Amino acid sequence: MKIAVICSAGGSAFFAAYDLLIQNSLFTSDNFIIITDRNCGAESEAEVRKIDWLRLDFKTKEQFSESVFEHLLEKKVSIVFMLYSRLISKEIFSRLPTLNVHPALLPSFKGMNAVGQAFNSGVKFLGATLHTTTAEVDDGAVFGQVVSPINVTYSKEDLNKLSFVQKTYLIVTFLESIKLELVKFPAPDFIPRWAQNPNHSSSANPCISTPKLKKSFDEFQISTLRNCVIQ
Repeated sequence: MKIAVICSAGGSAFFAAYDLLIQNSLFTSDNFIIITDRNCGAESEAEVRKIDWLRLDFKTKEQFSESVFEHLLEKKVSIVFMLYSRLISKEIFSRLPTLNVHPALLPSFKGMNAVGQAFNSGVKFLGATLHTTTAEVDDGAVFGQVVSPINVTYSKEDLNKLSFVQKTYLIVTFLESIKLELVKFPAPDFIPRWAQNPNHSSSANPCISTPKLKKSFDEFQISTLRNCVIQ
């Protein structure tokens, strides 16, 4: 299986998830390709990990999307992950399963700076959502969500670190479910089994299934949040 990740910045949540999955022998670098539209940190991160990457220039989102799809077809890509600050068009998402990880509990706080929106609103919970990409901003079908309680003592920096952990969790869990064949591709309805029969934990749906991977994620989370008041 080949998975494309479209990035416009560092793609930190994907690379954190990638490292955890590689450490647990669930994927190899050959399973992924990184696509960018500009000079960004994702390119150097891909180089370090020996992941194929490609930069595509564009004038319109339609031109970019069509060019991306042509390359995805050539590479036999099955799934697309979006870590991209611009919109794409139906040339991609109408042809391939295309997923976005949004740093908020949709339908709340759509669009850019979702963590900042949540921080400024004074909400008591911060979440992230894995959903399909459509023509509308942050409006696709929800696959999974993770949520953590917050309070007024948390800084915006704390929330950004927590959001990073949440996004990493959703990417890890979804890719693990593909590897363990909890969801199969291609699928006409594109509904993973854990979306039909959720496996709940105290704070996440779905859950990490592999004990070794769960332990690795727990260590990653503790390390990331060690200096935050949210620990």
